[in-house]
Amino acid sequence: MSDRPDVPDGTYTVVVDRIEDGLAALEVRDGDDSYELLVEPAALPADARHANAVVDVEIVDGEIVDAVYDAAETDERRSRAQSRFDRLARRPPPSTADSSDDESGSDSAGDGTADDDEQPSTADVPTDGDDEESAPDAEPADGDDEEPDGE
Repeated sequence: MSDRPDVPDGTYTVVVDRIEDGLAALEVRDGDDSYELLVEPAALPADARHANAVVDVEIVDGEIVDAVYDAAETDERRSRAQSRFDRLARRPPPSTADSSDDESGSDSAGDGTADDDEQPSTADVPTDGDDEESAPDAEPADGDDEEPDGE
C-alpha cells in the first residue's frame, strides 16, 4: 500500500519518518527526487518500527519486497543529529570586541573605537531632582528624606 505509486522500482536506503494511524511513512530519496511511501509497519523489520530508523529496502510496484534494518547507520545519524543539536544549543561566549554594551561610548563606525563626539540620549541622562514633572520619584537634591509633592 502506498500513497505515491510513482516511486521507481529499485533498492533504496530509506528513513522511517513516522508511524501513525497504523501506517509507516518512509522518506525515499532517488537522486534529486524524494518520495513519501506509506506502508504497513509489518512490512518493516520489527527493530525498524520507530521514527528515524534507517532501512535498506527493495521496492517493486510501490511495495517493499525486502527490508533490512541498518542499526549502525541509525545510531550514526542519531549521534550526528545530537552533535549538531548540542553545538547549536551552546551559547557563544560574550564578545569582547562588541563595544555596543560599553557605557564609555559606541562604535558606529564598526572599527572597534568609541565615537567620542556622540552624546548620550537625553532619555539616558539622569535628572537632578529639580524638575518633579519629569522625575516624580526623584529624591530631593538637599538630602532631606521628604517625599516629593503629590505623594
